Amino acid sequence: MGQKVLIVDDDPIVHRVLRHYLERIGYEIISATNGRQAIELATSQLPQLIILDVRMPEMGGLGRSSRAQRNADHQADPGDYRHSPRRSYDAHGI
Repeated sequence: MGQKVLIVDDDPIVHRVLRHYLERIGYEIISATNGRQAIELATSQLPQLIILDVRMPEMGGLGRSSRAQRNADHQADPGDYRHSPRRSYDAHGI
């Protein structure tokens, strides 16, 4: 399998669409439906990319992202995903 992508969204249609296209081009997909699941999976699976819905119940994407950044401040392993460059895009702003 290819590199891991974690999709975090409470909408099953979003999961299906993203999974369909990303698997077709060789990515391994990991899914979470809320921010708490995302933190657990991101910590245990170390995906190369995390796609977050910023408007979810139970710790949306912004809460997860800021928590990951706080965790990164306490990590010493430079190979850890939390030390990778982060980019945020908001589809609502387009």
